[in-house]
Amino acid sequence: MHIERIWRKWLLMPFAWKHVSMPGRTCLLDSTPLNSSEQETEVNARIHIHTLATTIGERHKALPDTLLRTRSYLTDTLQKYGYTVVEHPFEDGVNLIAELPATSKELIVVGAHFDTVPGSPGANDNGSGIAALLELARLLRDTQPGKRIRFVAFDNEEHVGQPATAMGSYAYAQLCRARQEQIVGMWALETLGYFCAEANSQKYPQPFDLFYPTVGNFVAFVGNDASRNWVRKSVSTFRQLRKFPAEGVAAPAKFADINRSDNWGFGQAGYPALMVTDTANFRYPHYHKGEDTKDKVHYRELARLIQVLSKTLSQVAA
Repeated sequence: MHIERIWRKWLLMPFAWKHVSMPGRTCLLDSTPLNSSEQETEVNARIHIHTLATTIGERHKALPDTLLRTRSYLTDTLQKYGYTVVEHPFEDGVNLIAELPATSKELIVVGAHFDTVPGSPGANDNGSGIAALLELARLLRDTQPGKRIRFVAFDNEEHVGQPATAMGSYAYAQLCRARQEQIVGMWALETLGYFCAEANSQKYPQPFDLFYPTVGNFVAFVGNDASRNWVRKSVSTFRQLRKFPAEGVAAPAKFADINRSDNWGFGQAGYPALMVTDTANFRYPHYHKGEDTKDKVHYRELARLIQVLSKTLSQVAA
């Protein structure tokens, strides 16, 4: 079986190389104690995820009060950090927008969805993504980027029983395109809080299982062919910091798993977009289940990841 795997890999390499090859080299997962800034991020991430997954719980259209409470919490938090929060209502929900200004018309969108599937409190999916969004906004609030950075909390990403065009991110991307906004890249922060050092803890759809690690202790930057340059730039910048293991892929759009989050809508609007993720159901055993509770999140790794993402975002927005 091992020999067969090697042969399959080399047979596919000429076709796969441009999709799986990423600049720079990944590193080992840092096991040292968190520094003071990382510790603050860990505390904040715990608070955000506890509020979303425990105090509020399920967050979806069938429970409108929980969505209202979620939007209120996100708005209050972003305003506390000094941002003006703008609501973007659309047919199936309300997105929240806060922006770090710059003189350039070019901008980077960083988004995460705050809704859940019915039956799940959504601690990792996507409380961890929202915690990362809020912390990135806090960490970067006093910086002066060359490009504008827009933080967006998206509604209705799960769009259960609806077409993907019902997603808040799709509606917002279409609005950005209608306004002819100069989005140079978009990150969708999607399920970021689970890391495992056990052998064979990481799965993939074929044929990507031939090219990536079988241990689920890395973060993945996932986009399609049209966003290859944005994926490579993000991975390269992240890897240069040598603080957290990272993999990347820019795959053909026919592989549906690369377009399962809020990056899809921005791609449909013609913008470079990617998903930053722990790979969700390909690693996380509690994905879309009632067991996706706050105790399943690995906060030390999440805090360190957020800090590296902050530095990466600062550099790509320079």
